[in-house]
Amino acid sequence: MANSYFVFSDTILKIDRFHLCSWEFGNETALIEFGCEILTDTIRALNTITLQLYVPWLNTKLTPTDLYDRLKKSSNSKFIFNDSVKSTESFDGGDNNKGVVHTFSERDKLAILPITFETIQKGDKLLTINVNLKHFKAKAKDVSKIYIRFYLEPNVKQVSTRKAGVGRTKIIYDIKLNELRNLPNDLENERLCPIECFFCFNIIPNDYDLVSYEAETLKNVRNLEYEAFKAYLPNAPIKDEKLMVVFNKRSTKDKFKVFITFSKERIGTGQFALAVLINLVCGLLLSFPTFKSKTTDLGVIVIPFAPQFWLVIIVIIIATIYFLGSYLISKAFQMLDKAFDYCKSTFK
Repeated sequence: MANSYFVFSDTILKIDRFHLCSWEFGNETALIEFGCEILTDTIRALNTITLQLYVPWLNTKLTPTDLYDRLKKSSNSKFIFNDSVKSTESFDGGDNNKGVVHTFSERDKLAILPITFETIQKGDKLLTINVNLKHFKAKAKDVSKIYIRFYLEPNVKQVSTRKAGVGRTKIIYDIKLNELRNLPNDLENERLCPIECFFCFNIIPNDYDLVSYEAETLKNVRNLEYEAFKAYLPNAPIKDEKLMVVFNKRSTKDKFKVFITFSKERIGTGQFALAVLINLVCGLLLSFPTFKSKTTDLGVIVIPFAPQFWLVIIVIIIATIYFLGSYLISKAFQMLDKAFDYCKSTFK
């Protein structure tokens, strides 16, 4: 899947940290979270700000979900920002619908704000995000940063690149942010937002091994805190002790790219059946020179086969039918999935 993202704005914004968090749940579903930590020194005079995020796989079937209602709770923000929340200040007297300010133990105060989205137009790859600053300006004059976060559920099974071999599956992440060489031609005149630091989290099944990575960007690999993130994303199919978090951080302003690969040994019935099939075919081919042909009275050349060789041929035919049938069935299910998705979007 294409994973080159760009952040635009008509106003001069300074993004201190940009968060991208991709989830792969192991049941062929995925989602991606996007978060922006914006410095307030350039937006104090504004009542609203508008960001546009270029998403290469964006389409009208996708509905962005604001995560403000999750992050206004200190228990969720504790894990997202990796710091305990000492206190929370409301912008609307306790209802917490207009925004909140979290005071952390070690990091600066942070204002969490709700956002709205403009309707995605057909063929448009730009997601437009609006942030109302009215209540923030009235209630949080001493706060130096605001934060917004949302997620999208792509209509693909994985957000990474998968390469499946006979005995091994490889996962490849090649994620780019504001990298000019990948900028679409029709967006060259748009204003890119300057970004100080890129935080990239990839959450994948923990039965994969880390194969290659950039030592300068990889910060840690850990098991996902099940209880905390199940509360944060209650509708996601998160399973206990089944996922791990891989955290990469890049601070080079002119190059925001994360490349990392994982692999997993994959030995199942298909691999055993293939090994048996190859062994039988090789054995049969090697045995051919030992056979002596005979010519019948009618002049027909006959190669005599022992009964066990006929059994080998039958096994080879069955194995071939198995592999061909498995392939056709998988293709049929893929076509059914596409037809179901089409019907669901058409008759929604």
